[in-house]
Amino acid sequence: MRRGVRHVVIRVATGVGCVAFGLLALLRFVDLPGDVAFPFVVGTLVVCGALFLGSVALCAYDVLGNERQRREHMAFAELHGWRFFNRSNEFTGRFTLFPFDGRAEDYQLNIVRGEFAGAQCAAFTYVRVVQSEEGGEVLEPYQVVLAELPVFLPRLELVPERIAHKIAATLTGDLDVESDDFNRSWRVICDDRRYAHAVLHPRMIERLLESDARRHSILIEGGAVLMWRPGRRSTRSLASRLAVLSAVARRIPEHVVREYREPGPGNPRALGERHLITPLGEARAPRLAAFDIFDAGSYR
Repeated sequence: MRRGVRHVVIRVATGVGCVAFGLLALLRFVDLPGDVAFPFVVGTLVVCGALFLGSVALCAYDVLGNERQRREHMAFAELHGWRFFNRSNEFTGRFTLFPFDGRAEDYQLNIVRGEFAGAQCAAFTYVRVVQSEEGGEVLEPYQVVLAELPVFLPRLELVPERIAHKIAATLTGDLDVESDDFNRSWRVICDDRRYAHAVLHPRMIERLLESDARRHSILIEGGAVLMWRPGRRSTRSLASRLAVLSAVARRIPEHVVREYREPGPGNPRALGERHLITPLGEARAPRLAAFDIFDAGSYR
């Protein structure tokens, strides 16, 4: 059982018990007629029972939802020759924007990793651990899909205009390109306009104007191209989202990658090994517990 739901169940059960005990104890000090006392007691028990059963149903829904998603992702991994990881914190702290700007306790569930259309990709549920006002923890799930890049690139956000106009107050800056259709379809947020123009070349713009790409916000950050949505999601549209992200990753120009990979006088913008996904001469190992790793082929 997840901690957030467990806390809800415990608090509801405790609250229901206290209310029921208090109301029933009140009957010892208040002299109510029999035709009033009996309905009062029955009504109290019914309401408390309904609240308790509701909290149990919430717990069951959460557990069953996680198990259903787990099986879907394991089946996806088996079908595509990917690997499945039950739980990890590999992506905690890697990205800086919401919802990834949380605490070190954040973690990921139901991770699948593998190659898609020439790009190394992953999909997982990112669990954001939020401190509640009462001092407990609330767990917020977000579904993330990403394609890896060979280097860490500066942040670049692509927000569909149909979404951008709804949250315009929260967005700062914008960048226009030579395509009017693209400018009408996308809001581009980036601190480095030169870098953004280099990434948004004609072939990239052409791909982003296709219908499957216009449905989602896209973020380049932390050595990856990614999408995220609140809540848990099935694998039904996963291949479509992977197709968009892998296409964007393949279209990032080599001279942009080289600029952030190769330090030296000729590339003053490069920042050395901290821009590399894998530091020179060092293998990148995910932070995983051995019992959390499953080979996709073992799932039947």
